[in-house]
Formats: sequence, structure tokens, C-alpha cells
Amino acid sequence: MNIPSFSRSVSRGSAVGWFLVLLLVCGAGAGYYLYQDNLAKRKAVQELTAERKLKEKKAREAAEKQRIKREREIRERKEKERLAAQKAYEEAQEEKARQAAEAARKLQEQAEREEREKKRREELERREREEQARRQEEDIPVKEEPEPEGRFPRPVKNRMPELSVYSVPCRDEIQTEKDKPLDTWSWDKAEKMEGMEEFPTDSSPWKKGKDSGRMQALLEKCREWKDAKLASLKACPAAKDFPGVPEDGAQTVRRTVEIDSNIGGWHSTGLYAPPGAEISCSLSGAPKEGSISVRIGCHTDSLHKMDEWKRVPEITMQVPAGRGRVKMVNPMGGLVYVNVGQRPKRGKVFKVQISGAVPSPLFVMGKTTPEQWAEQLENTKAPWGEIRMPRLIVTMPVEQLKQCPDVQKTAEFLQKNMALQDWIMGWDTKPDRLHHPMRFVVDRQISAGAGHSGYPAMATKDWTNSIATGSIIHSGSWGLWHELGHNHQSPPFTMEGQTEVSVNIFSMVCEVMGTGKDFESCWGGGMGPYGMSAEMKKYFSGTQTYNEAPNKVQLFFWVELMYHLGFDTFRQVALQFHDKPYDNGELSDEKKWEWVMNAFSKVTGKNMGPFFKIWRTPVSERAAGRMKDLPDWLPSRDYPACYTAEE
Repeated sequence: MNIPSFSRSVSRGSAVGWFLVLLLVCGAGAGYYLYQDNLAKRKAVQELTAERKLKEKKAREAAEKQRIKREREIRERKEKERLAAQKAYEEAQEEKARQAAEAARKLQEQAEREEREKKRREELERREREEQARRQEEDIPVKEEPEPEGRFPRPVKNRMPELSVYSVPCRDEIQTEKDKPLDTWSWDKAEKMEGMEEFPTDSSPWKKGKDSGRMQALLEKCREWKDAKLASLKACPAAKDFPGVPEDGAQTVRRTVEIDSNIGGWHSTGLYAPPGAEISCSLSGAPKEGSISVRIGCHTDSLHKMDEWKRVPEITMQVPAGRGRVKMVNPMGGLVYVNVGQRPKRGKVFKVQISGAVPSPLFVMGKTTPEQWAEQLENTKAPWGEIRMPRLIVTMPVEQLKQCPDVQKTAEFLQKNMALQDWIMGWDTKPDRLHHPMRFVVDRQISAGAGHSGYPAMATKDWTNSIATGSIIHSGSWGLWHELGHNHQSPPFTMEGQTEVSVNIFSMVCEVMGTGKDFESCWGGGMGPYGMSAEMKKYFSGTQTYNEAPNKVQLFFWVELMYHLGFDTFRQVALQFHDKPYDNGELSDEKKWEWVMNAFSKVTGKNMGPFFKIWRTPVSERAAGRMKDLPDWLPSRDYPACYTAEE
């Protein structure tokens, strides 16, 4: 046997076996390692998955909590809004009911007064008839009443009526202390328009003829501004001349103003837009059915028909706030207003946020204290400001406002006289007539004469000198009452040719009852019986009819009635018209005069026919005799011989 070879074979087999064992052991170890690694990985994946799911769950729970919180906040906000709306509605209903009750009370009181007055007159007439009958029966001669001293009876002593604020309470609110400062504005740094270096001024007016070409070009330029892109609009150099510009260093602000849509017309904001500055407005809660717009500028008169221009012909702008947002630029600048063009059926207070304008002085009667007003005047850099009363808003240059010694007293005086005009026309019984105050604005140049009526009524700057100095309280202002009287003027005192005559009824009541003058000192003097003697002698001695007479003579017809019958008689006549108005377009002029004559007869309990015939008014003999059952009335026994007799 070959033993060594066998040993080598065994050794080789053993080595292979051990190698296989080792290989098996390594394989098992590697398998076990892979198994553990895979197990660890699966565990890690599971842990990550669990952690991710936990995070997702927490995120879902947080989102759900946030959703629930938002829904709760929305519900709470809607509930608050609902409660606020309900409260506002209830308050509005309560206010409406209060106003209706107040109006009904006033009407009831008026009816009771009229009934008492009627009974009083009937009682006096009854006693007079009984006394005459007794004297006739007893053949007792009637004792002549002595004539008063002089040739003319003394005037009726008019008693001042109890005047209240005859207007819907305005709930506008301007909280100036909440203004947010924005930018500093100065004229020198403002971008100016090119090609506008020449323009009409007070000292160098443009006149048709030699300046017609450039007048037409300037007018077209002004009208282009209203449709131009905002980026193209810059400050017009003419603005510094008129209406003026804010002082250098003026602070523009963001201001929120609350507007009462129950009040129509312009609502003052106490802001002034610098020339060329962009003004942005955001409206919140504005009534959808109302026509709301934003206006820059109060000098609305266009000079395009005038033969002479002393300023740029058109300087105001107005933009509708259709979607609740307005951006506008007026190259001329001006006071900023929110205009309620058409009052909604259910008006409410809405907010307007205005940015880019500078504060201007605004005195609100009943709200602004003297200290607040003094502070406004001291700090303002705007060129124009306003005095606001319930029935009138006056717009004046700041330089004039600073002169006023007692703005509260002046405002009360102006309000009293506006209330007198309302009173004599019976407007205090017609709240719808009083849904917004009238406006009076002074200008360098207006479209007609020295003053005219309208909204706003306008006049030249000198008209407010008496307001600035406070002298209006003692001296009155015939022209101002005249123009504001036109806004009151309506039937039954609007017969043909009476536009510039009967309107002075309003001037007379303001001068006599408001200012405290006597009839002799009204209209520059000479309106009383003595002062008009020469004019009346000339008229009654002639053949002119009433309509052919000068306006001053025609006016004295009404003055005689006011002098001898009192202003309340005119009010009672106006109330008769309000009760049973006639169609002003259909009734002839003669019928209107007859209506007035009959109305005065009913109010006085006297036959006014003889007086109207003596004055040669257009009334027929038949109409003049319609009240023949009443005792005839004339100012004096020898009327009109008291005027025609020799001195």
C-alpha cells in the first residue's frame, strides 16, 4: 500500500471539509447579519412611518382645530355684524319714529294754534258785530279811533318764533386725532404742467376779442383734465394764483370720515387736496342704491360764457365711486368732499378713507369747541376752510376765518337767519325740504353778477368780509339773505315778474327779526313808510300797473303787508299753499294773484281785495269782491291819500 499517498489524500479531504465548514459558517454568519440588518431597516422604516403618520395626525388635528376656530370666529363675527346691523336698524327705526312723532307733534301744535287763532278772530268779529248791532239799535254814534302819531300806523311788533334746528340730524363724524401722517408736501417740489405759464389773473384778466384764441385753448385744456390718465396730470401753475396752494411743509394724511347718507349733497371732510397730488378714497358700507362720488374743489362756476376771465375758467372735478374706490388728481387742487347725489331709501352711515390731502379748518356748530377751532387755525396750512351749521355751510379763505372774533356767535346768528327763512316759508313742517344744508361759497369771479343762488350759492370774496369781522351780527347782509332766499323762493310768491321782488321777503325777515333792524333801515334805508313816501306818491299819482312799476315799488307792496300784518301772516299764507298746493305750471298769473289775495283774506279775516286793487295788481273785479262779507282792509283810513296828499 502506498500509505503516504493515502495520508495526503486524507489531509486534502480534511482541508476541503474544514474549508466547506468554514464557508458554511461564514455563509450562515453573513446570512444572519443580513437578516439582522434587514430587520433593523424594516424596524427603522416602520418607526419613520409611524412617526410620519403621527405628525400627519397631529397636523390634521391642528388643521381641524384651526378650521373649527376659524368657523367659530366667522360665526361670532357674523353674529356681531348681525347684532350691530340689528341695533343700527332698531336705532334708525327709533330715530325715524322719533322724527315722525316730532313732526306730528309740530303739526298738531300748529293745527291747534291755527284753530285757537281762528276761534279768537271769530270771537272778535262776533263781538264787533254785536257791538255794531247794539249801537245801531241804540242809535249810539260810533266813536272814531284816534290815529296814531304821524300819518302812518306803527308796524306790527313781530314776535320771534321758537326756532329749532329744522333738519335731519347729521351723523357725519371726523376724528382728526386719528389722522395718520403720510408725506410732506411743498409747492416748490411739486411737478408742474408745461405750457401753462400764462393764465388769467385778477390783475391781468383775459378778454374776448384779443384773447379769444388762448381762452378757447385754456378751456379745452381744463376739460381734457377730467378724462386724462392720472399719471399725466400734474400741478397747474395757475393754482398758486387761485384758489391757492397749501403752505410749504404741509403734512398729507390718511383720514377716515363717517358719512351720513340720509343727508344729500356735499359732505365736508376737512381736507384740502394739493394741486397735482393723487388723492385715493376707499368706501366701506356705502349704500348700493345711492349715487356716491368724490369731489375736489368747491368753486363750481364755469366762466366759459363770460367776456372776461380773472381765473382759470373751470377748476373743479368730481368722480363717481362706482366700485367703492376712487383715485383722482385735480391740477388746481381744492377742498375734498364726498357727494351723496341721490339719497338712498334707507340711508345709513358709511366710512370713507381718504389719503393724500392736507387738513383744513372745519368748524362744526355744536361739536367744535373754541379751543379746537383755535388749534385748527393755528396749525392749518390749507388756503380754504368752512363753517358748518345745520342749515348752512359757508366756505371762506383761511385768512378771513382767522379774522372772525367769535365763530360760535357768528354761526349761531347765521343758523338763526336760515331758520327764519325756513320758518316764514313753512319749511319747518316739511322735513323733506331740509335733508341737506345750503352752501355759500365765495370766489374771485362767478358766472353771473356779484352773487347768485343755487347749490352752492356763490358771490365774490367781499361778501364774507362781514362774516370775517363779525359785523354781520349787527349790520346784517341783505345780499346774502337775498341769494339764499332764492333757494327758498317758491309758490305762492312766484308770480310773473316776482323773481327779484318777492325774494326780498326773506331779506326783510332776516334784517328785521334776525338782525333787529326796523323797517326804515332795511335795504340801505328808506324801506319804511316814511322813506318810501316820494316813490309811493309818484306811483299812486300815475297810471302804471303793478307789473309795470319798478322793482323797488313792487317790493313795497309786500313791505306794506309785512309792516302792517306781520311776518307770521306770510307764514300762514305759505302753510295754506303747503296744505293745498296748486300746479304752478298750469295756473295763470292772474289766478296766482287771486289765490294770494284770497289766502291773505282767510288768514287775516279781512277783505284784502281793496288793497290789491289799489295797488293795480292783476286781479279781476269779481275776484276782488269775493271776500265782500269780510270787513275791508287798508293800511290806514286815508290810504293811499296818505302818500299823495301834499306835505
